[in-house]
Amino acid sequence: MIQSVYDMVVFYYARFDNVYLRNVRKWGKDLKRMDPTATAQLHHSKRYHLRVARERVECFEELARILWYIARGRTERGSFQDFRLNLFLDPVFSSEFNQ
Repeated sequence: MIQSVYDMVVFYYARFDNVYLRNVRKWGKDLKRMDPTATAQLHHSKRYHLRVARERVECFEELARILWYIARGRTERGSFQDFRLNLFLDPVFSSEFNQ
């Protein structure tokens, strides 16, 4: 998530461990009922002030890293790993919805 207030930008993200992802896959929407201790931690980047040139460059470099991470489709986490039989990594093209 990106929070932008006036000239300040902060990036928020969650880190999930493999046990948490495995439980999400196993219990789905009933995760809190089955495991009340299951939590995800929310982290954030530093605050970037866009009126300061150095921080503006750092902000766009961070944004580029985030977009690159999302676009490359590779991670070492549980069901999101990049291997041939992972069904989560099959691309879906917008032209398939227009038929």
